[in-house]
Amino acid sequence: MLPLADVVVVDVQCDYLKEDLGDVRRGRADIAALESSLQVIGEKIEPHCLVLIETTVPPGTTEYVAYPIMKKAFTARGLADREPLLAHSFERVMPGRNYVASIRDFWRVCSGINDTARKRVTAFLSQVLNVDQFPQLPKRLCPP
Repeated sequence: MLPLADVVVVDVQCDYLKEDLGDVRRGRADIAALESSLQVIGEKIEPHCLVLIETTVPPGTTEYVAYPIMKKAFTARGLADREPLLAHSFERVMPGRNYVASIRDFWRVCSGINDTARKRVTAFLSQVLNVDQFPQLPKRLCPP
């Protein structure tokens, strides 16, 4: 089904792993599920397909993790001259009775890896979200 998609929304579990070293607390995001999902997606989608990462991830993940994975998959498929259309808009979901409204009726920030991806994600989310009352805030990601 991935080869038929115009948009793929990626929302996978990425845990935060805490490490307690006595007086020092550290942690890291486990994004292995996201990385393996992007690998499969990169191997299957058509180059015009927008990939929207909705998983809450550390800053820079779209540019410095997702983009290289997708670009490598495209290159392996003979599509080195094509740029992956990657975008990010972290999920905004509140559990409970108003679950759907919490997705639709809330401000969202979205960004794209390039101008085309940014325009596509803004247009896509405008079809799903209540942008009349909760306008989107499109931002530009730094190019990889």
